[in-house]
Amino acid sequence: MKKLIALALALIMVFALCACGNTAEPAAPAAPADPAAPADPAAPAAPAEPEGSTDTYVFSYATVDAEGSDHDIRVEQVLKQLLEEKSGGRMTLDVYYSSGLTGVGSTLDGIKNGTVDMGFDACGFYVGEFLYTELFSMPGFYFGDLDEASEVLRAFDAEFTDGRLNDYKIMARLCGEPLCFYLSGEEPIKVPADFAGLTFRTTGSNQRLVEACGGAGTGMPSNEVFEALRLNVIDGSIAGLGSIITFNYGEVTDCLTIAPFMNTENTVWMSKELYDSMNDYDKAIIDEVCAEFQAKFAEYNEWNHQNVMSYLEANFPEYTVYELNAEEIAQFTELLIPLQDEKAAELDAAGLDGTGALAWLREHTK
Repeated sequence: MKKLIALALALIMVFALCACGNTAEPAAPAAPADPAAPADPAAPAAPAEPEGSTDTYVFSYATVDAEGSDHDIRVEQVLKQLLEEKSGGRMTLDVYYSSGLTGVGSTLDGIKNGTVDMGFDACGFYVGEFLYTELFSMPGFYFGDLDEASEVLRAFDAEFTDGRLNDYKIMARLCGEPLCFYLSGEEPIKVPADFAGLTFRTTGSNQRLVEACGGAGTGMPSNEVFEALRLNVIDGSIAGLGSIITFNYGEVTDCLTIAPFMNTENTVWMSKELYDSMNDYDKAIIDEVCAEFQAKFAEYNEWNHQNVMSYLEANFPEYTVYELNAEEIAQFTELLIPLQDEKAAELDAAGLDGTGALAWLREHTK
């Protein structure tokens, strides 16, 4: 009997324990972390998302100018500084001076074949390649001062292009310093008839100008002009305003005439293949640099004009600088109409809209 009672008590205790286990309340869920609470400094930080770009570039740049020259200081070094500032030091220039890598007339070929990344050159050295620009550079279009002429150039590029300009990334493009008639003689060139019987060193369409005015044009390397003027082999030369300093024309000529109806273009180019290979962040930096560099490049033109005037006043106070008036400009531009018509016809024959481009340019002349 006692054994039965003990067994019954043991069974009762087992059932009691099971009931206690089944009625235990589940554990409360953990409260969500407060987003405003500071992170535990001991916990490992999550990897940060990358911002911008870490790519680095050393762009090779070709120029004909010497290291430390005015052009270097006010063009190449300005571009280098803009690249370094905008990129936080990830982009810079490696400048090859004095045609050490490529020269005028070969820089664009160097950009295309990968020899150079950037460079200073003009379309005028690539005869037959940039036909619309050749039409723009024909003598006889007077667009106003250099800033106005540069605006016309860029608008013309947007309106008429054979696609050749699109083969490159244009970093800056504007009308360069005005061409001038340098002459060994007391009286400067003022009207077309003043060319009669004179021989001028010139090139391309400018040679046609001299011949249309009754003179003779002859080709000659730039480094031979000084001696030819000194020996009276030629009477004068058509060249940029800065040539009086670069080639010491002040020592072998007596006067110059600034001819604002003779436009030239100057361009700083970049490899489009290289530009297209960059990430979007770095492309945006290049675009920003180009926008600011265009304005800086234009400032160089203005400075160059003032520098030449100061140079002449200090070194050749008797030198004559003549600027054509509106009536004199008109005499030249009227004489040059047939040459412009011929060039437009050449573009038409090449499948371009030479006639339309010529009409556009004449609408924008002063």
